Amino acid sequence: MIYSRQIFNALAPHIFVLLFCILFFCQYVYLSHSQVLNHYPFISPDGYEWYTNGLYYLERSWHHRENLPILPVLRPPVYVALNTLDFLIFESGIVLGATQALSIFFTYYFCLILYRQFRANSDKESSIHLWCLALAITLLPINFFRPYILSDTLTVCLSLGSVILLSRFFEDQKYFSLALASMTATLAALTQTYGYIPFFIFLSIYAIGKRSIITYPNFLIYLIALSLPIVIYIIVHYLWRQELRHLMTPDNFILLSFSLKNWSFYQLIWPLYFWPILTFLAIALLLIKNKRWLFGGPPALYLVVLIFATLCFFYQWKDSRFTYYFWPWALILFLSILPRLNVVLKSVLLLPFIASIFIFPLNPWHPDAQSIKLSYRSWAYDYFTSKPINRNLNQCIPRCPINSLCEPSCEGNKYFRDFSHHGTGKTLSTYLFLRQQKD
Repeated sequence: MIYSRQIFNALAPHIFVLLFCILFFCQYVYLSHSQVLNHYPFISPDGYEWYTNGLYYLERSWHHRENLPILPVLRPPVYVALNTLDFLIFESGIVLGATQALSIFFTYYFCLILYRQFRANSDKESSIHLWCLALAITLLPINFFRPYILSDTLTVCLSLGSVILLSRFFEDQKYFSLALASMTATLAALTQTYGYIPFFIFLSIYAIGKRSIITYPNFLIYLIALSLPIVIYIIVHYLWRQELRHLMTPDNFILLSFSLKNWSFYQLIWPLYFWPILTFLAIALLLIKNKRWLFGGPPALYLVVLIFATLCFFYQWKDSRFTYYFWPWALILFLSILPRLNVVLKSVLLLPFIASIFIFPLNPWHPDAQSIKLSYRSWAYDYFTSKPINRNLNQCIPRCPINSLCEPSCEGNKYFRDFSHHGTGKTLSTYLFLRQQKD
């Protein structure tokens, strides 16, 4: 009986995450209602662009249609291709829902593997640790963007996967594992550029730490592994931009600036999301005299968290979603350096994570202190209790001159209010034109 209970306690967090992902997928398909852009409620301006890009790619590259209108905004290729596949399956949301659900599950799984590998202390793994990780990857407020048509969940998952494969190479020294890690990092970069950063940091730190970089054969191998994703990224992006006519692409690096303008924003955001971790670290620092455990993790892990946090801080665009870029890495670091704890303290560890589920801002994208509330209506509650909506896009008839931006005949529709060159209105009218041509 005791052994069975131990097995159940060990498996319960995994089962919870698996069930969460299955329900997430089913709800995604239900909300899509066989036409994602018209019925799915969780779409940001970027989401319209991703899906329209997917349809545009289908018409331009698969069906070889010429004289298509210019695409307002061009997005990176990997997630666009998944949107294309979703449109091919009757705009059902199946591909996008499966992508998000699988990314959530494997993010949890990859974090678990890396936590076990990097664990710096001799403390026995507890189900409390697993529950903290499970809640942090699923229900905590920082996951608010998961229902949206955005590529970040997939990007972070792929970047974790590249480090998993890289760690396998560190163990078996088989270059096939290194090649797989490099290719996974390439896919991550082609989903969002920042997906390449963890692979680069971990391989660079490993090569320097082993001092094998000073030998010519190893230097050449590591150089190829590090540079190949960059070369492929440059080539694919060049061809991608040549293939699909567009007005602009997001200029991510231009927004990086050494400025303290984001200080007031992140002094609220980071305590809001990280307070369960910070609270327990403070308790451990007070109770444990020897502080060496605080620096017991791998240097590459500290560096990944530091670099992402720095990039977020100096990126001159306020969006709390960016903090998620280093959230899983911070979780891995936190769990891997935890010192040996008694049962009572381990139980206390879980309480802030549970409490954090119910503390969140009314506007998670741009929160302010006045909007933070205590409620059961978290992002997950809103998602799982939502129903399909009707944007009435099918009532809009686009008027599209050849080789020009589309203009809709539905200016009264609220989803077309932003009709600037790169606004949602232009993107949606392009989508309607392409869909009309498809029909």
